[in-house]
Amino acid sequence: MPFILREYTVREVELADGGLHIDAKFPQYLHTHCEKQSYRFDKEGLLVRNDYTADIVGPWAKGAHFTTLFQEIDGLPIPTKRNVFVRLGGFATPIPVLSAILKPLKVHFR
Repeated sequence: MPFILREYTVREVELADGGLHIDAKFPQYLHTHCEKQSYRFDKEGLLVRNDYTADIVGPWAKGAHFTTLFQEIDGLPIPTKRNVFVRLGGFATPIPVLSAILKPLKVHFR
């Protein structure tokens, strides 16, 4: 993702906490949740939130996907906890759609 995101960024905003907010628009030939998505990165450059509409479900399926509990594995920071909440406008509600903890986690290089 980080390698193609720059190509499809339509707006980039530096946040007061040192993080970065990016709005992106992807072409239809790329398999993504939806054409327009928002990403929030913390000051270390780690993806902490992704807002999107799950088009395959319907235009009402708006999610706020949070990644936390980063674990460094073979030099790569991997989020081991993922939570998706229903999103109303730009706000995440307390209504969970998905919660996952990834453990034990191993990375295999080919």
